[in-house]
Amino acid sequence: MKHFIIGAAIAAFTIPALAADTSTTFGIERKLESETNHIYYDLGVSEGALGATFGFNWADTAADNGDFNFSSAEVDLSYGVNDLLTIYVNNDFNDDLKHTETVVGGKVKF
Repeated sequence: MKHFIIGAAIAAFTIPALAADTSTTFGIERKLESETNHIYYDLGVSEGALGATFGFNWADTAADNGDFNFSSAEVDLSYGVNDLLTIYVNNDFNDDLKHTETVVGGKVKF
């Protein structure tokens, strides 16, 4: 939980000052079958056609009994080529902040 508080405080005070548009999402969810709880915090930053989202996730299992542990992070980048086409790169990191996956793609709006 300490990592969440530190990360949220740094992001809340520094990133909004650096970009024109920012958005913050904080959520809590419960997976019923696996009996796990998750907390997530996403900070989105955009300037013109460029966008970035920084996400942090914490998990709690029934055995942990309310002890949320940092579980993963993600850094997602996007570029709006025009009003219809957006290309993106999504990077996932595990709890040791080791890179685990990169997804490259594009989206078309109709």
